[in-house]
Amino acid sequence: MIEKLKEIKPYVGLFRNSETGIAFVHDGESGIYHSPHPKRAHGWCRPLGYEGRAVSSEGFDYYIDIFSVGTEYDNIAADHCQCHACVERRGEELFDVHMFVTVRVKVKNISAKSQVEAIKKAEEVMGFINEKALQASEELAIQRGVFPFYKDSIYDEKGMHNKDWAKGRPRNAARTTIAPTGTIAIASGLQGSGIEPFFSIVYTRYNGKAIDALKAGEKPNKEDTFYEINTVFRKVAEENNFFELKPEELWEKIEENHNSVRGIQEIPEEIQKIFASAHDVSVEYHLKMQAAFQKNTDNAVSKTINLPNKSTVEDIENAYWLAYDIGCKGITVYRDGCKNLQVLNKKEKATEQEPQKKIKKPDYSQGLASVYYRFETGHGPVHVHVDHQEGQIFKVFTHTTPVGTEIAGLTSVLGIFISKYIEKGGDINEIRGQLNSIKSDKPYGFGSKRVESIPHAISMALSKFLSQTGTMPGQQLLTPHVEEKPAGVKEKETKKGTDHCPKCHSPNVFFASGCSGPTCMDCGYSECS
Repeated sequence: MIEKLKEIKPYVGLFRNSETGIAFVHDGESGIYHSPHPKRAHGWCRPLGYEGRAVSSEGFDYYIDIFSVGTEYDNIAADHCQCHACVERRGEELFDVHMFVTVRVKVKNISAKSQVEAIKKAEEVMGFINEKALQASEELAIQRGVFPFYKDSIYDEKGMHNKDWAKGRPRNAARTTIAPTGTIAIASGLQGSGIEPFFSIVYTRYNGKAIDALKAGEKPNKEDTFYEINTVFRKVAEENNFFELKPEELWEKIEENHNSVRGIQEIPEEIQKIFASAHDVSVEYHLKMQAAFQKNTDNAVSKTINLPNKSTVEDIENAYWLAYDIGCKGITVYRDGCKNLQVLNKKEKATEQEPQKKIKKPDYSQGLASVYYRFETGHGPVHVHVDHQEGQIFKVFTHTTPVGTEIAGLTSVLGIFISKYIEKGGDINEIRGQLNSIKSDKPYGFGSKRVESIPHAISMALSKFLSQTGTMPGQQLLTPHVEEKPAGVKEKETKKGTDHCPKCHSPNVFFASGCSGPTCMDCGYSECS
């Protein structure tokens, strides 16, 4: 529950979350939120010098050392914050561990390690990073003092919450994290992110012409498509004369093999073992590698466990229980092909939506079922009534208070227009998508419960109704199990037009780093980074 403590000046107010105790100032003029909690500064990567070199804590960047950044609004928020977790935190991140390991295996002619040895090495590397981060934080504490809530924390030897494993007197309560870095990794030219395995060894990149063809449901011209190849694998392929194949033939074979080199006869088995993609790794090994890094990471580890399309509910349940048993702080699973994004295909839309236009008008004298939703917004509560018959929407009534105001009138008109649009045969998902993108000057709430505007609240009500009746496009909760593909059917053909970037429409997307939305290899779009 968000309570408004006071208005500092027009459009600038002081608020506090009564559940967490976190206070913040919302500057409506600039759209900036101020709070006493640290904000991630713009940092950069520095080599940690792990391999065989002694590295002092001076190698770490002190670019995050803020409790209150000193602005007027931050200080006001700090004075009213009641959060007991109001401590300093900083994050040292990992980029593309898989690339690091693969390069060393090839370049230094080290034989491929067993899974047990690999997990041990992961613990060793992250332990080194965490140790140096703690050392740097303790040195900083000598200059600036320990974090404000050190007393009675897990580090306080005399405190009631002390833990044996919490050593030292650090400046920062938490120092290491493995966050979602999909977009940053792509922008940096890396083939992976965080501790994720390579998602694809080879994939097709499309130019603007090809994207337009995909949108129109047509096959792009060959000259408008290009192969993107893992840089390390390309080097290995060149050294081995492309395994007696033409380069284009090799890339095509790998892409049609679910972007994996595993199982391709022309490629030697020892090379196949080194270049494992996300779907080549077992669920158990995905989780054990995550747990290995989690063991020496203060905050949670962002990672996606990629499951094959044939995975069952029991498989996912077992993955969650294993993650809990081996000490992971969180888990994200993605079953291949389960999150089919809406495809902008006019021909498909015409054939798919045609049956909806022929739906018979109901007999209103017999009554319709109605579902009521209420959402809080920055302009007050919005009430939405969805009248339907067996899940088919016929009428939508919307209103807000106080009655007689212009906002209340416009809210009611929205419901009328939606009802008329449906009556004329319009697709409810089309209008839902438009409403969902509208923002206002008074957003309400945080995270997944954040309501951007009154139209957004109406869209949320429609989405909830469609989800509850099982008619939401791409809905996963009630998605039936998909059987394995028949022998001889290419994966490229069965997957065509399913997963696309919502920004540039490219099909080169993957799910990784614990992010629920896709990360695009072409434009770098990601919901999480």
